[in-house]
Amino acid sequence: MQAGTPESWFLEGYLDGGDRLWRTPLGANPFIVGRGPGSDLVLPADGVSFHHAEFQLRRDGGLWVVDQGSRNGTFVNGRRLKTEERLEEGDLLRFADQEFRLGRKRVVSPFGRQTVSLSAEDFEPRLLGQGRALEEMIEDRQVLALFQPLVSLRDEEILGYEHLGRGRFQGEITSPAKLFPIAEALGLEGRLNRLLREVSFEEAAALPPGRRLFINTHPKELEDVGTLVDSLETVLQSWPELDLVVEIHETAVPDLAVFRRLRQELGVRGIDIAFDDFGTGQARLVELADATPRYLKFDIVWLSEGAGARRGALLRSLLGLAKDLGIETILEGVETPDQARQAGELGFDYAQGFHYGRPAPASTFR
Repeated sequence: MQAGTPESWFLEGYLDGGDRLWRTPLGANPFIVGRGPGSDLVLPADGVSFHHAEFQLRRDGGLWVVDQGSRNGTFVNGRRLKTEERLEEGDLLRFADQEFRLGRKRVVSPFGRQTVSLSAEDFEPRLLGQGRALEEMIEDRQVLALFQPLVSLRDEEILGYEHLGRGRFQGEITSPAKLFPIAEALGLEGRLNRLLREVSFEEAAALPPGRRLFINTHPKELEDVGTLVDSLETVLQSWPELDLVVEIHETAVPDLAVFRRLRQELGVRGIDIAFDDFGTGQARLVELADATPRYLKFDIVWLSEGAGARRGALLRSLLGLAKDLGIETILEGVETPDQARQAGELGFDYAQGFHYGRPAPASTFR
């Protein structure tokens, strides 16, 4: 690879068919994969061609994989290559029947973020099989729509409900936290999120009228604001009675210009924005001033034992800033009456959590 690049690419996989995870740095440019003894990564499997594929780090800094006319194919995230493809961290590669995951480790910098590869226990050698199961789940629309109330700390009136989807995956009811890593590895995250959201809209008709519906977005959707807005506009044409709030994780906003455009496009359609998990990543204070969301959602970790006086002082400052800007605040994860009391004393406007109700079908709240 080129000297002085800020990251080091590597493959992770079970080379010997056992349970030991091997990590192979892509230490040459090009890096050759094949059955031949001159390959940089030798795969002595009958289905692998003598010179099967190459990894190439090109002048633009992108890493590409190029199939070399292999007999049994090179696959990226389940799709067989015709010639070549630019790769991203986390891509799943298969040379004939030999599976690997692409990792990248950056140089640690006080000004940047470090990428950590999957550990051995996280690596799933049958991820392609899981991908097929996930695709079948999506095709068959095997998902559930559950909802959780958001309650006013002033008078206990219900503000609205957050949609929390689940999937029927491999015989079990499975949370998005387990489904999306598989979907992301195989490029299915967009389809999965659209399905979860579509089913939530269908089921939301059974919720009590006059309440807001909080829906989640996937960071990938923010790469194409136009498509996201168009999809929501289509929803409002079919269900005009919905009063939508789009939740965005604060770290998912690529830059201020994108957020301004998103806020403007949604605003003219009567859709508000909530920043989710505010302050747990990089607190987007500039966005608060220049492109103010309607709501800020804070995690209960802010009230956890051992949070300390400094964290408490910071939380009070953030809540004061939100109030000055006219932003309403929500505390998530409230499970006890004491946490609800603390939230009210600190000045939160709303709360959400098991104390007020567990995620349940829409008909439950009638």
